[in-house]
Amino acid sequence: NQGAAGAEDAIIGILATYPELIPSAESKLRLKDDYFVTEFNRLVYKKMTELGSGFDIGLIGDEFSQEQISRIVRNSVSRQSLTDNGEKVLGECIARLKALKKKEDQSLEDLIASKRNKI
Repeated sequence: NQGAAGAEDAIIGILATYPELIPSAESKLRLKDDYFVTEFNRLVYKKMTELGSGFDIGLIGDEFSQEQISRIVRNSVSRQSLTDNGEKVLGECIARLKALKKKEDQSLEDLIASKRNKI
């Protein structure tokens, strides 16, 4: 799911850049690791929540390959070039991820029923 992966990358990028937002993402914004559709971002988020606001890319070098670390850094750098990376934008990315995950989790019957209700 391309949309979900994009939202995930934005979330990981924001949290890698501003680790002080990790506790807020977990408690206030209620981001759970099972919302992530990509295994890689799920593992990164789990590690971020373990380390909390003390997260630093240098602390996870033993658990991720150099290629994976580079991907996290790329996500962070891409967010740094944007002017707004605060809690509001993080919340919007999380809401988008939750909506995409909910849509993905719907059964075929649910999708047909929602289409019928729109007609």
